[in-house]
Amino acid sequence: MPSTTKNKSPLSKRVGSLKKKPTEPFWKGPEVDGITQSMLGNFLSCRERFRIRVVEGIGKAKGFVKAIEYGNMWHICEEHLALGQDWVNPLKVYAMKLSTRYRESSVEVDKWFNICLRQFPHYVAYWKKHLDVVHRKPFLSEENFRILYELPSGRVVTLRGKIDSADEVGKGKTPKIWLQENKTKGDIREDIIETLLMFDIQTGFYMTALEQYLIMEGKGRERQLAGVRYNVIRRPLSGGKGSIRQREATAGSKCSLKSCKVTPFRGCPKCKGTGRFGGKPAETAESFYGRLEQYFRDEPEGFFMRWNVPFAPEDIEKYKIRFLNPALEQLCDWWEFMLAVYGEGGTGNPFDGLCKNHWQHPYGVYNVMDQGGMTDMDEYVMTGNRVGLERIKTLYPELEED
Repeated sequence: MPSTTKNKSPLSKRVGSLKKKPTEPFWKGPEVDGITQSMLGNFLSCRERFRIRVVEGIGKAKGFVKAIEYGNMWHICEEHLALGQDWVNPLKVYAMKLSTRYRESSVEVDKWFNICLRQFPHYVAYWKKHLDVVHRKPFLSEENFRILYELPSGRVVTLRGKIDSADEVGKGKTPKIWLQENKTKGDIREDIIETLLMFDIQTGFYMTALEQYLIMEGKGRERQLAGVRYNVIRRPLSGGKGSIRQREATAGSKCSLKSCKVTPFRGCPKCKGTGRFGGKPAETAESFYGRLEQYFRDEPEGFFMRWNVPFAPEDIEKYKIRFLNPALEQLCDWWEFMLAVYGEGGTGNPFDGLCKNHWQHPYGVYNVMDQGGMTDMDEYVMTGNRVGLERIKTLYPELEED
């Protein structure tokens, strides 16, 4: 049994230092404030951690995270490029804001700003002749959306998010619309990305929202959704190609001339009176970024990748039936329970014994799909193909006698 000593855990100390719990939930629920795909993912992962965030309004103190902020820098460049505008100055402005917000990380901010400044032009040059670019017309760009979505129960929830871009691609009166998702990643697992995109939480969520948007705007099927263009940029210095370091200064070797060993000789032709020779100064920032830029120039295919994944209407419908609708119905059920817990006459404690669908996720549970991997059941789940599978004989192999 767990220990019941009076010593407070680090968690209790941290929570105890926060302000008093709010008298009403911080969030107004999926029907009023709305739900994003990342919030829905958090709900699926752990109801209690989700409750702490949306009900109590508690989140982790933010610091500079290169993976997130490099992605944000890239999105700014993409947004202005799509509009035919200068992207350099907006990037500089954003970096300055980051430096002000994260003063202790200003050097890191400057470093990633300079990398983005140099990588983006090579990205533009690499894709400028691609058919997706030549025959594309921006339809939406960095668009915040709030879409009303009716569930089978009749509940209406608000789907929220931000679409990187949606483009009309092709010629004629009825060009197809492609949703583009821009991702900066340190590790790109090419072998499974396309398969995962067919039932990815964010892609399906955004395709559903985009479909609803076209219906709301009265554009329906006259502009058909064709699929998603998954646009991946390898973030430099994260392993693999281009993971270089800025060279530090070297002291060099001790002077080997006898005159320097006995009494340092100012006129020594080898060390010039310093006692050492062969030392090198630290590499300049410009030299370092120049070496890095050479990788973008010589091996662009290692940094810039795209997957076009077609989405038929039935694929979106499958996502809604198999995941989105039941997940959102459960979220609404859970929210009604929370309103009762925190409402008049409620206990204010979601673990008061009346809990039906609230729980805290324990440690030790492993889900390979949450780690971006695949299971041996994926082919059967997606297509019904049983190749490589067999009928099991027991559900409790660990309990079987030898």
